[in-house]
Amino acid sequence: MVAFADDSPVGFAHVEVIEPGAVHLEEIDVHPDHDRRGLGTKLIRHVCHWAASHGFEAVTLTTFRDVPWNLPFYCRPDSRSSPQSTSPYRSVRSSRTKLVGASTHRVVPS
Repeated sequence: MVAFADDSPVGFAHVEVIEPGAVHLEEIDVHPDHDRRGLGTKLIRHVCHWAASHGFEAVTLTTFRDVPWNLPFYCRPDSRSSPQSTSPYRSVRSSRTKLVGASTHRVVPS
């Protein structure tokens, strides 16, 4: 999913199917010239709407522990979260561990 301004891409959300019924928001980014305008929130809402309209029951994400603005963004009151022990999160942790070893740099927002 791509966000545009004046026909130029300014943000995107990359989603992967991780198991039946669940997708993972692998990456989301908004160009710094367009941040603080709600584009990230709109992209996440679009991902959630897309997932629900395609029969997915869960959207998961992880974020970098050391990026100061990420976790507060995902932990805002309008966010909903699922327990980290659910099957989709176990799938995410398992795939991340296989790719980069122990997942000490990423955290699941709650």
